[in-house]
Amino acid sequence: MDTVDNEAIEDIVCDNLHALDNIANPQDFIEEIRDRIYEQEIIYHSRAMNYLMDNDASLQDSLALAHEYGYTCDKLNSETLATLLYQDNLQRNLSNLEKEITDAIDEYIEGQDEEEADADL
Repeated sequence: MDTVDNEAIEDIVCDNLHALDNIANPQDFIEEIRDRIYEQEIIYHSRAMNYLMDNDASLQDSLALAHEYGYTCDKLNSETLATLLYQDNLQRNLSNLEKEITDAIDEYIEGQDEEEADADL
């Protein structure tokens, strides 16, 4: 996984911090981020080709993902393959960060609860 993927997952998490006000637990936030990952795309042939060359030059991983999702050859192009691989890399990166994120959210929720308790006094 390259630096672009690492920065992208951080951006997705930061862009969705507003959702913390409406979550009941850290897992809800993780699911929100997973949903946002599936909205990410790599568009334009040149960007897609560069991403594939940097992350899956043999196309083994991206073609395996396409097969897993039921794509047929006539529905594949560089943008589709790059997007599938990108989303998969982001999901794996999120999984690697999940404990760190849930711990931070737990601390945030505890802080919010303490602030509410202090406000009630």
